[in-house]
Amino acid sequence: MPKIKEIIGYNYIYSIVDETTDTCGRYIVNLLTGTLNENFASKSYLIGTQELDRTNNVSISKFVNDSLTKFYISNAVPSEKVLLMLSDAAAYMLKSAQNLKIFYSNLINVTSLGHGVNRIADEIRNKFQDINILVNSAKKIFTKSPLRIQYYKDKLPGVPLPSQPVITRWGTWLNAAHFYADNFAPIKEILNSFAEDSIAIRDC
Repeated sequence: MPKIKEIIGYNYIYSIVDETTDTCGRYIVNLLTGTLNENFASKSYLIGTQELDRTNNVSISKFVNDSLTKFYISNAVPSEKVLLMLSDAAAYMLKSAQNLKIFYSNLINVTSLGHGVNRIADEIRNKFQDINILVNSAKKIFTKSPLRIQYYKDKLPGVPLPSQPVITRWGTWLNAAHFYADNFAPIKEILNSFAEDSIAIRDC
């Protein structure tokens, strides 16, 4: 921490705050910071991480303020130097940025472009329900079925197995939809050849 503090000094700074859930289901929030410089991009440094009981605007605001206070311990936080906070577009993050403006009057909140793109991808998925059924059902057909997978590989050598989208991984559903658009006829033939009376196969 002393080394990071020496690098950042009392320059204008930005903060990146993000909350995630770990494998045990705990809410973990992290705060990164770096200097704002018009001549070069600066490196971000992790200066705070904490497990939260609940995620809301109050807990995030308190975490950011406490982390900055601990980082500048023994000196007052240069509140006029905290200019930018990058976060996702969740409502509680936007509200926490508003709360923090009480302490950091020059603070501007910028939301991640990636989250905006993800929302667009979600909207596309919602508008095309038939394709969504195909993508989800085909995912079930080939999951944990070595016989079906082998049959697929015999019929379509060199063509990868259908994409298995994960909703929390941005763009994977769109990649799956493109895959089915490019390989629709041969995959339709394979699915029609399966004799089992499976709900997923009927849906496809």
